[in-house]
Amino acid sequence: MPTASLLTKLPGLSTHLWWTSWHRSGAVLPIAFSSTPETVALVSRSGEVALRLSGHRRGVNCVAWSPDYALISTAAHDGVVRLWDGAGETVETFDDLGDSIESVEFFRDGLSLLVAIRERAVLRVDRATSARRTLLALDCAPSRATLSPDGRFLAVATESESAWIARADGSERRELRHPAAPVFSLAWSADGRLATACEDGVVRIFASDGRVLAASEPSPGRAVQVAWTPDGRHLAAGFREGVARVFAADDLRAVLTLENPKEVTLLAFTPDADVLAVGSGRGDIAFWSLGWT
Repeated sequence: MPTASLLTKLPGLSTHLWWTSWHRSGAVLPIAFSSTPETVALVSRSGEVALRLSGHRRGVNCVAWSPDYALISTAAHDGVVRLWDGAGETVETFDDLGDSIESVEFFRDGLSLLVAIRERAVLRVDRATSARRTLLALDCAPSRATLSPDGRFLAVATESESAWIARADGSERRELRHPAAPVFSLAWSADGRLATACEDGVVRIFASDGRVLAASEPSPGRAVQVAWTPDGRHLAAGFREGVARVFAADDLRAVLTLENPKEVTLLAFTPDADVLAVGSGRGDIAFWSLGWT
């Protein structure tokens, strides 16, 4: 059973930021604070700000590293995707993709970006030419699109009751079986399983072909965020009613509960799974030290 002790707590996490991850060294986590939601701060495990990325005009909601960790991509409600270097300078800007960017991440080759836009589409954007191709046209706005670690599949959650898996080129789209409730978050494990967090309070794990592999018991609150440990043995889910739970991935039994004052909108494990960041919009972000037995 894992154990947890609080390392540090920082006040005032932005309500916009839902998607982020630690640097592969585990040294810094990009976050945004409610006082400056358009600025990304790279924060150490001890809570010190190592670098600030300033340039967006509205709140940043997604941050992703390039495959070699040399660049950081940010997506914001100003409709702009920015790429930043290690010194915090903007090196590339894509500002005509949509009115609001919901999520962004790099393809495995680092040469293209996967971009979900509020205009009901998921795009592949070529960094060199800014050319974009629509991979998925949707019936409603996506909340997140994300690629499997091997780059073969993409998954997308929408603001209705739909979530989808497709080939990375957008072909062979399959709807994931959920009740009539929104899917707020989804995340891939390192070995290609997809976890979803749903308003019905159930965490589910799917295979890349859409089969349900496991489902948790319903929780009292609505599941709104999910994140895997790097080894794929556990995953964490955040709930709107102010709880984060860690589950064993084989049968989705809860093995650890962390109480939180507000809705849990952000979760991120360090690469060694020794620290879990738990954040709440308009609330705190807490770094928990984890022990595994």
